[in-house]
Amino acid sequence: MMVRKAVVDAKTFSSALDQVSKVLRKSSIPVLAEALVSISDGQCTLTATDIETYLFQTVPARGDDLSFVFRKTKDVAKACRLFDGELELERYRRRQASLADAVYALRRPRRGI
Repeated sequence: MMVRKAVVDAKTFSSALDQVSKVLRKSSIPVLAEALVSISDGQCTLTATDIETYLFQTVPARGDDLSFVFRKTKDVAKACRLFDGELELERYRRRQASLADAVYALRRPRRGI
């Protein structure tokens, strides 16, 4: 199983996710109700659209390059407000390159490891 990890500041990430989440609506196209997270070259870009409006926010990040779409973005945004300090984003993926096989985790980094 392949694991990709990146770290962002929790408050900055939460604020950016709140901003892009403003455009999210219930839709017959499921991906239009979610936010894309893309981490590359030391930047985490959060993107959301309802087809008519496109919002993105960029925050500093460090770690592996990775991209994924949150499931239940609005619930994730609520949870992110509870974090402080560093927030570790992880993407677990089996060897098959299938998005259906991907499991996403959002958690704080462990200390002392």
